Formats: sequence, structure tokens, C-alpha cells
Amino acid sequence: DYLTEGFLHGQLNLSVDPPKELLALTNPMDPAQNEGLRLGDASLYQGRYYLYFGPAPALLLLLPWQVMTGDHLPQWLATAAFASAGLGALALLLGGLRRRYFSAISPGQLFWAILLTGHVSWLPVILRRSAFWELSIVTAAALLWWSLFFLWRFHESGGRRTWSCAAGLALTFALGARPTYVFAAGFVALLFALPLSPSRPLLAAIRRLLPVTGPLVLGGLALLAYNYLRFGQPFEFGQRYQLWGDDYVRGASFFHLAYLPFNFRLYFFSLPEFSPYFPFLCPVWPDSLPPGYLAAEDMHGLLFALPVHLLGLIALLQVYRHRHDSAQHHLRLLVLAAFGTSLL
Repeated sequence: DYLTEGFLHGQLNLSVDPPKELLALTNPMDPAQNEGLRLGDASLYQGRYYLYFGPAPALLLLLPWQVMTGDHLPQWLATAAFASAGLGALALLLGGLRRRYFSAISPGQLFWAILLTGHVSWLPVILRRSAFWELSIVTAAALLWWSLFFLWRFHESGGRRTWSCAAGLALTFALGARPTYVFAAGFVALLFALPLSPSRPLLAAIRRLLPVTGPLVLGGLALLAYNYLRFGQPFEFGQRYQLWGDDYVRGASFFHLAYLPFNFRLYFFSLPEFSPYFPFLCPVWPDSLPPGYLAAEDMHGLLFALPVHLLGLIALLQVYRHRHDSAQHHLRLLVLAAFGTSLL
């Protein structure tokens, strides 16, 4: 809401100002000093508040809503809207796959597949707490799912540019919601150039890429300009200036090879306990962390809490077994896109 109001007032900082008591501190960034004064997770820079999380949710939904209605759209409702839109993309994608490859699947089975997809993506869980963290996460995921649908339609239609342009816009705003999607977005964009063959000149492949990479490049440059206008540095999103309950932004090690064994155990093998809340399994917070490790939120071990994710490996095996079947080329490409973006 503060970001939307800031945009409406022609500014990039939030519409709420830091209190004078905060700015008067000897070190406003010190969590011991700014306790009770800070706006949690906001970025404080040169006496103004900014939002570290990307502007795409505000630009796509919250800002148009406020312009049209004059009222704020609640964040929980905006998150639910993007979640529904993302699930709609997955439903259209599964429906298209059923028509082309799995005609024996009944409408009832398709319904349960869509329902399972929504749960495997963790949407019902993330919607339990829909604040600005979840809004950015769900927005980016929904837009990535739409880009996969557009990738499918592009190749199924024989290369219609309408679908590649739509994918370019979806990937651009996904990047604007979560900048960490830059690798996944680039990977999906490159898949629009396939299939490559000696009989097709390289120039033709480049022309196929332009409708999807053009918006992506322009959007990336706009995001860098957005950062530069706020913090004077194109690659500074504001994390260095975030106000949090710990001074984790300055001097912390976010990535280290020594964390890999701990992360692997946490993400795959942590054992859940029973919970009264959906999905009725509650993860156990780790008792100890590696030296220098920032923090760990509750994480469900995939092998025990969500074994259905392993079906993705079966999908990879299935398309590999039919790798010489030209009729399943589009299906192989889609599975590759889903696997690659998940990995990235």
C-alpha cells in the first residue's frame, strides 16, 4: 500500500516517512537502537523508506485497482488473486496437455490433477499469511507458470509471435516481482528458439527470440534504472539497507559451500510433526545452525512431507524414454522448461 501511494505521488520511496526519532539515532541501522521505531523489512536510505521487494505486484494490480476504485486492495486479496491466476495458467496447461497427449484422461481425473497441482505448489499454505513477502513470491510464481503456458502454446501453434510476446511480458514482470527469477526467465526465453537444426539458419532462431527477449531486456534495464534512481546503484535492490531484528544485512555470508550439507538435510530430510493446520504437518525448526548461518525458517522435508514432487523425476524419465518420438517434442520441451526453472 505504501509503495502504491508513493507511485501515485510521483515518488519511488514509500508514502510513509521514517520517524524523526529513528533518524536522530547515532546508527539508525542498528537493530538494538531502532527497536520499536523501525518499519520492519523496509529499506532506510537517505532518510526515506523503500521496499526491497519488486514493484511488479503494485504495478500490475494494486496501483490500477486504487486508480479505478480509489481504495486500497488488501494484500491478502491481491495475493489470492495472483494465486488464482497462476493456478488458472496451470489448469489451462494441463487441459491442453490432456487434449493432445492424454485423451484417455477423464474430466474428473483432470480436476484432481489440477487440485493436486495447486497443493503441490504450496498455495494453500502460503495464503495463510499473505503479507508483502508472500505477495511478491506468489506473483512471480504465477507469472512463471503463465510463461510456461505461453511457451507451450507458442510451439503448439507453430511459432505464433503473439505467444512469445506474452511470455516475454510474463517473464519481465516475474523478474520485477522477484529479481532472483533472472536465471529461470532467461532459460525459458531461450527455449523459444528451439528446435535448432542445420537446415535452419541461426538468424531465424534469433528472430524467434526477439519477441520474448525484447520485453525481458527492456524490463531488466527498467529494473536497473529503478534501482539506480533509488539507491544510486543499478544492482542495489535495497537489501543492504533493510531494517530487521538482526543486523544480518551488513557482514553476513548469504552463500557458502559449507552450508550445502545442512541445506540438503533441511530441505529434503527434515521430519515433520502433526499439526492442526493444513497440511496437518508441522516442520521442526533446527536445533543448531552452522557457524555464520543466518537463520532457518520452518521447512518441510520434501521426501517425507511432499513426496509427490518426486513424480517430476518420473516425468523426466518418461519423456527421455520417448525422446525419439517427434510427436512428443512439445511435451519434452515443456518438461525441460519446468525442470530447468525449478532447478534454477
